[in-house]
Amino acid sequence: MSFICTNHRQHILSSVETANLYWSQWIEQGMKQLNQQNPSEGISFFGCALDVADWLVDQPHTYQLNQLNEYLEKLSLSSFLLAECFLRVDRPELELHFLLHLHHRLLGSRGVQQNVHWPLSGYIRQSLERLEAYVEKNGEFTGYKECLVDTEYQLEELNLALN
Repeated sequence: MSFICTNHRQHILSSVETANLYWSQWIEQGMKQLNQQNPSEGISFFGCALDVADWLVDQPHTYQLNQLNEYLEKLSLSSFLLAECFLRVDRPELELHFLLHLHHRLLGSRGVQQNVHWPLSGYIRQSLERLEAYVEKNGEFTGYKECLVDTEYQLEELNLALN
């Protein structure tokens, strides 16, 4: 699912600087909507911010640790806020979709760079906590137990890489 229209995608994702600028603007606008109790209006802002964050994490250039950490933080924040909007508009299936999107994205980022293990582990744990909160409220989703096993395995691998 993509939120940025194809007409604007090329401009917005033309550089890291431009993408970061749009990400910040969309997060700010989405937060205004949430604070005004308009979660349905926040969906498009947080969705566009998520598209940008996904793109930032995918950039092939050599990351500095703090830069990749920033991109993972943007990815997590965008995903959590988008999921929160879907929670508030009573769309648990879309809330779960974006929580799982983030979780799988983070698990798939393990091989990006050696020195990213510590912050990545924290983001994975945070994502897992959100999934567990979802399950507590809505019940288990298909594949939940497998997701837990895989996540624990991946976290152990990250932990071993730190030692």
